[in-house]
Amino acid sequence: EGGGQQKVTEANKGEYVSLVARHVMTNAIRDQINAFLEGFWDLVPKSLLQIFNDHELELLISGLPEIDIDDLRANTEYTGY
Repeated sequence: EGGGQQKVTEANKGEYVSLVARHVMTNAIRDQINAFLEGFWDLVPKSLLQIFNDHELELLISGLPEIDIDDLRANTEYTGY
């Protein structure tokens, strides 16, 4: 709080960027996050997700960080192209 009165300097610019990013990614979209979570918890019970750690849950939601193009080609069926 009161950060609007502080000047951004070379010494505190990292903290400034971190605080702005946190604000944009959480506070500024709090209503949207809450609406998303309300719908998400309607579909997926919290008790089910508690069996996963953070990394496992991210993998389930986002998938692998890299796409194996050879695997994609081997398992893709093209029709009408």
